[in-house]
Amino acid sequence: MFARLLATGICHLAVLCAGCISLGAAVGIRVSDFGAVADDSACDLEAIRKAVAYARSNNIREIRFEAGTYELHVKNPGREAAIALNGFQDLVFSGATNPDGSPATVLLRKYKFSTNMNARQIIRAAKCKNIRIKNFILDNAPRYTTAGKVVEKNGDRIVMEIFDGNPAIDGTVFYCGNAWDLKTRTLKKIGSLTFGADVAADEKAHKLTLLPQTVPGAARRMALTNAKVAARLDIGDGVSWHFGFMGNQLNVTESEDVHLENIRTLNAIGFCASVSRSKNVFARDFVIKPEGNQLAVGSRDGLMLSCNRGTVVMDNLHIEGVRWDGQNAHAIFLWLKERLDESTALFESKGGMAGKQNVQIQSGSKIGFHVGRDDERQLTVRQADLLKNGSGGFYYKIAFEERIPIEVNSNSPVCVYAWNMDDYTVKNSRFRNIAGCASLVRNSGARLENCIYEYIMYPAVMAGPAISEQEGPVTRDVLVKNCRFMNCGWQSRHGARAAVGVKTQIWKGRVVPLMRNIRVESNYFENCDTGVQIEGVRDSAVCGNTFVNVARKVMSDDIMASLIKE
Repeated sequence: MFARLLATGICHLAVLCAGCISLGAAVGIRVSDFGAVADDSACDLEAIRKAVAYARSNNIREIRFEAGTYELHVKNPGREAAIALNGFQDLVFSGATNPDGSPATVLLRKYKFSTNMNARQIIRAAKCKNIRIKNFILDNAPRYTTAGKVVEKNGDRIVMEIFDGNPAIDGTVFYCGNAWDLKTRTLKKIGSLTFGADVAADEKAHKLTLLPQTVPGAARRMALTNAKVAARLDIGDGVSWHFGFMGNQLNVTESEDVHLENIRTLNAIGFCASVSRSKNVFARDFVIKPEGNQLAVGSRDGLMLSCNRGTVVMDNLHIEGVRWDGQNAHAIFLWLKERLDESTALFESKGGMAGKQNVQIQSGSKIGFHVGRDDERQLTVRQADLLKNGSGGFYYKIAFEERIPIEVNSNSPVCVYAWNMDDYTVKNSRFRNIAGCASLVRNSGARLENCIYEYIMYPAVMAGPAISEQEGPVTRDVLVKNCRFMNCGWQSRHGARAAVGVKTQIWKGRVVPLMRNIRVESNYFENCDTGVQIEGVRDSAVCGNTFVNVARKVMSDDIMASLIKE
């Protein structure tokens, strides 16, 4: 208590003595100056927010935390981001480090539990320039996932013993369930037990019951009666599941020169992290990994990249135990809505993104129209205006420097290169135990090098646009080199079932463009049913790879002059 009163007094003195703070602007401020004290079991949220507000108002360049745990008591995580870093320029938001360099500052969100929350962020940064977020551990209390072992099975009913350190909450719902081999602590080579939308459509059929303890201190057990789930599990199997599938825990958006460094996520509600609508993004020593008796971390992607541009470098990532994709890199397709004159037209997003896309398109950028499988016409944007459609959504009015080709119609995928990373690199990274893909490359201009992929349910690297999901652009100029793939690709994605899949997801009636220049070189494949499956690509190369215990080395449609040498 004395420490908190003393810190509060320092905070008041600092605010009154603006000259003192301004003298320290070059080295920044400490959240402890505003009353945030680590490890005191009190809520630090308002004190941290005061520090952020002061830094914004006084052009402070650094906000620092001491080592320890800061509790963030968020009343309504569905509506409230804990820490909002908006509009900063040249800001370092920094935790402390341990002697070995690992992060020593924990941001622990505490909240009132409910099923399938669409939780907002622990940290959100919007419209920033040159922002650096580093040296933090992100966690939730209670954690939004749990794990245990099947100890009883009787027809449609299974009973699971919950591992120590994992929550056991009566009435929770079996979202995004997966089966595990507990001897190796790896995913079993079967599909996921449940997903998100299927459970949301019938939560009652997936609800769990916490069984009464027979004696004090007895193991906690939970029961689920569900024929589909029970049929795929055996006694002794490990099981993980989440309490929902929505949310986004760390997000940077509409920013430039973004740096995420030395960040670890122990548990996430929904997406562990995402960077969207930003230019120049750099992540280093970014770790998503379960601890102790946990098996999984989050119910969605690890670090998603959406509609970014410029240079994007991911170095020394470790992404493990997420339900969907380790890293999904994509933009969004547009579709012709109406021609206004020979060089001006209206465009809209469709499918699941209908009316939702509202990202700026810069003058002078390129837009590609795919009018045939091997025919893209690129035009230059003179002006792009975002308009409201009257139903709460958006569409675009775009004027071009050139005439719009007469061949363009409503079935032609429109690639907006202002939303495509110019140079996307993933290197020196490890992806493990992911119930999805590890690297989902729906981007043009990507290099994946010196990465390790282990126990990835779908193709560990899946390259190619997803037209029906509206994620593109059409993929080209991708290199996968010097990577290791072990026990990957036992489930299919877009019809590809291999450690490396290269294939376009089609949308009925729409043009399905060819990809170009996809190279898979000098990689190592082990214990995979198929090494590489490559279809619908012109000018591809699969060469110099090593295969050990791989039934099919390469599968190809062999119609696009691919170079395959093994």
